Amino acid sequence: MPRRTIARPAGNTVGLRAAGGETTTDTAWWRITAYPAPSLLETAADLFVRCTGGAAVEDPALIDGLEGDPAPDLVRPAGCAVRGYLPAGDQRRRRELLAGLSELTPRPRVVTSFCRSSDWDGAWKKYYHVHRVGRRLVVVPAWESYAPASGEVAARLDPGPAFGTGTHPSTELCLELLEDLDPAGGEVADVGTGSGILAIFAALLGAARVAAVDVDEVAVRWAAQNAALNAVGIEFHAGAFLGPLGDRTFDLVTANLTADLLELGAPFWRAGLRDGGRLIAGGIIAGRAAGTRDMLRRAGLAVLREKVRGEWTALVAGRS
Repeated sequence: MPRRTIARPAGNTVGLRAAGGETTTDTAWWRITAYPAPSLLETAADLFVRCTGGAAVEDPALIDGLEGDPAPDLVRPAGCAVRGYLPAGDQRRRRELLAGLSELTPRPRVVTSFCRSSDWDGAWKKYYHVHRVGRRLVVVPAWESYAPASGEVAARLDPGPAFGTGTHPSTELCLELLEDLDPAGGEVADVGTGSGILAIFAALLGAARVAAVDVDEVAVRWAAQNAALNAVGIEFHAGAFLGPLGDRTFDLVTANLTADLLELGAPFWRAGLRDGGRLIAGGIIAGRAAGTRDMLRRAGLAVLREKVRGEWTALVAGRS
């Protein structure tokens, strides 16, 4: 899903000679940034997701639409931008992305540049710190120390090449709804798990069994490392929607995706829920909420709750 986040994609490794003489590994990749019209922001982000596996969205509305100032040290973007990364040797997907962007009307300005992980790894961590969500959830970067206060539920996380740090409004909304619905004792499936953040918190909140799915095998491997970091047992599967889980049903399904992907997954949502089960549907940008509500109703689910933050909406739907 499009998220205002920073991520490190995997790429080609090259040897670098460190000052002391030892050889270290570095990663080479293309950084591609498009500057679409606001009306094309989600379309462009979906194109980046399809071609690169993720998208970093910079939109003034993501910050200015919030109450207070959650990130006073960040430079506000002057306009909408979508950024993605591809391994330097992946010319096919680079051409596919650039061709797709060129077909948008109006055609966005596109800037490409060549990067190495040594330029990136230390820089992005400066903007990712302990982050509190909801009443008692705390996201702790894996490289920081933190002692949870009484009653807090803390998850240690290294987003790595995956997506989901807990700082994007869409992820916050889903985490808050997860906390409200209380997965303790139930079975949970997380679709589009990214860094594994929703699945990990479901387990930490007491879910009896958690399964997580993502189309990106790199994200699946990284999410599994994050689960191990938190000493929680989660099943991880590579695949689309609930497909890898067969005909299993769940008490709760979380899907922090996009409006378009939620619609593509419509056949899975009701079938994947037990009687009384709930779906948390996130990643819905302004203007798409009404259509997503209608889609869920057509799929046989009742929309029970809507939570809005800035330009983003998350819905709770249920199977009665």
